[in-house]
Amino acid sequence: MLYHIAIILKKGAHTVVAIFDDRIEISNPGGLVKGLEIKDFGKKAIRILKIILLLDKEMKRAEIQEKLDLKHDDYFRLNYIVPALEKGFIEMTFPNNPNNPKQRYRLTTKGRELRKNQAIFHILTCFAGTIWRPRK
Repeated sequence: MLYHIAIILKKGAHTVVAIFDDRIEISNPGGLVKGLEIKDFGKKAIRILKIILLLDKEMKRAEIQEKLDLKHDDYFRLNYIVPALEKGFIEMTFPNNPNNPKQRYRLTTKGRELRKNQAIFHILTCFAGTIWRPRK
């Protein structure tokens, strides 16, 4: 079943996104956004996207976790924070002291660039929005 289709026109190129119940089909005559690879799409990409959607300012881990409505600290850290850090989309405010009680997370330049790239961000938010909404 087709849930959503988006056609994004940008400087003569176009991207078509079709979201089905069992897959996402993305057609683009160009390449992927810098920093994203095909293997990153799927659950890992959606998890990273959720953090990018939330981080419009520096936030504590507990704040992010609460907005995502996730209860288990280890699961959140290993499946959300660590991949986003490893891919370079977020960074710690105290990278040399990860257990600092004042530790916060913020978007990196790469994370902000992904938010600014309207075509890919629209694609990802269309999909993420069908399965998840942040807590108020």
